[in-house]
Amino acid sequence: MFLIIILFLIIILLCVVIAIYITNPFITIFHELGHAIAYLILTKPDKIDIFIGSNESSNSKINFKIGKLHFHIKLSFLLNGGGMCKSNKMEPNYINQIIIFLAGPFFSLIIACAIGFIAFNSEIYGIVKVFCFASIIFSFISLYSNLKPHTNINTGLDNDGKQLFFILKYRKVFTDYISACALFNNGEFNLCSEKLIKIVSIYPYEKKFLRPLTDSLLQNKNCIQAEKYLIDLQQACEFKVQDYLNLGYTQSLTNRTELAISNYRQALDIEKNNLIGLNNLGYELTLKGDYKEGQELMERAIKINPEFAHPYSNLGCLKILSGDLEGGKQLVEKSLELEADNAYAYKHLGIYYLKSGDKEKSLTNFKKALELDPTINLAPFNKDAELF
Repeated sequence: MFLIIILFLIIILLCVVIAIYITNPFITIFHELGHAIAYLILTKPDKIDIFIGSNESSNSKINFKIGKLHFHIKLSFLLNGGGMCKSNKMEPNYINQIIIFLAGPFFSLIIACAIGFIAFNSEIYGIVKVFCFASIIFSFISLYSNLKPHTNINTGLDNDGKQLFFILKYRKVFTDYISACALFNNGEFNLCSEKLIKIVSIYPYEKKFLRPLTDSLLQNKNCIQAEKYLIDLQQACEFKVQDYLNLGYTQSLTNRTELAISNYRQALDIEKNNLIGLNNLGYELTLKGDYKEGQELMERAIKINPEFAHPYSNLGCLKILSGDLEGGKQLVEKSLELEADNAYAYKHLGIYYLKSGDKEKSLTNFKKALELDPTINLAPFNKDAELF
């Protein structure tokens, strides 16, 4: 009799576990719908993207829309869940944003409880009741896991709880922070950096302020200030790939080749096929005269993404500097086919014509490069050719 009871309990437990596993995808859907409904009511955006089974993935298998809701679903959500809700309009009011974050886990719990209430008060099959019971249990587990602050180790994204903690901690500057993010998205980098510098003067070591600040400064090639805040960021948290790339870029702009190479290598240690890292490291090695490794890196970048313009131009520069003038020119022209306003491609064409003995065309291309990017460094070639 005792063994029968144990076996019965094991079967019940197994049924509950299986039911919880089955209900996971549905809880995910209702969770993201909860965020979306709150956005619709409070923020009134024109478009809300709901990602199910991924976090902002561009290769979703199922894509459709219902009104303002645009669904992007990967079938993998049936196995591992996961999702994201993203509005095209940012919410500047911190109280509304708190409600939006809470709406996800509470909406899925309310739906599960409502379905369970109907099921337990109806004459339906017991297996359906087990399913509903499991949904309620999993909803409570989901509520706890979403409100307990943590960062997803696989995606690097903060969960609802951690974002709520951030909002509550920095509620006094939250509106200004959202305003700065909106300015960044609109390409108004000077105004964005001005707002963020004021925020950072109050809260100096918060990564969510420092990262967009350094990005906005680098967009305007303000490398001295950007490097200062990147150093602060390094004290505040562990560097990510983009942080190493940004620090390397500030050093590239200030002609500190060895330091730039070191940071690009650290970025590639984390993400070995990062296109920006491969391209930038390859170019710095080219400037250093290490053509063999530089060529390998840029060819790898081209193989990974044949539509990425910059490694063609930089590999073309490498070939021009190493004596293969025509092969280098073809690569630079390929880069311009992919990106017509690539300042470095015009610089490299200038180098080609300089080495070919055509100073007039060299001057034309160097001027075009300066027109597109006034910060581009032409000093070594100006000295050799006496162009300016």
